[in-house]
Amino acid sequence: MSGKSYPQLHQRIRDLIAQGSKVCDEEAGTRGAQIHQWLSESRYCLAFLDDKIPTALSDFQRVRQDCVFKLADDEEALASESAYRDDGDVLWDFRFEKLQQALGILNLASRKLEMEG
Repeated sequence: MSGKSYPQLHQRIRDLIAQGSKVCDEEAGTRGAQIHQWLSESRYCLAFLDDKIPTALSDFQRVRQDCVFKLADDEEALASESAYRDDGDVLWDFRFEKLQQALGILNLASRKLEMEG
């Protein structure tokens, strides 16, 4: 990515950080599809920073893998409002503390871009 594109990338990361406050709040009831979209866009942005922040993408991907988990039938009552069913009718939910960690990685990337101007 050229240096001229970093300001646009930085703005997109800041937008994702702003969205993250709702995405990472279990009480907000954000739809599962919106959370997955946020995770995908965040990963996409961090991929462009591999030269500046080499561990950001790998750290994010590791956290992302731990964000979603399968609920057993007897755990349905414990599901958050963000839980969703896949095509196989399996109920999936999110670990919101892991989503917070993903948001933290975005915050670090944003600060790094700010420091480098």
